[in-house]
Amino acid sequence: MSPNLKLIKNYFLFFSKKNINELKNIFHKNIILKDREGTYKGLASVIKKNNSIFLNFKKIKIKIVNIIKKNNIFCVQLKIFINLNSKPIEVIDLITINNNKIKKIEAYRG
Repeated sequence: MSPNLKLIKNYFLFFSKKNINELKNIFHKNIILKDREGTYKGLASVIKKNNSIFLNFKKIKIKIVNIIKKNNIFCVQLKIFINLNSKPIEVIDLITINNNKIKKIEAYRG
């Protein structure tokens, strides 16, 4: 497995485990997160956004359906389960990697 693919898989593992410390380690200091609620720039802002997500959902389970790579950009198709009996939320994440760190995440609901 390539280092970048491992980084992508670790991101979803750390996110599902709500592991802020590990997320900080894999995020670029100038990371940008775009989702349907807004744009968050910089490590502190993105970590704050992740914390707010973690506080709203007791359990997060992520199933990676497909990963497509083009240069340093990964398109990841996901199913996210936020409750044990909930229907999955289908999501597409576009993740840009720069110098072995996640530089940008664009999240779109499917």
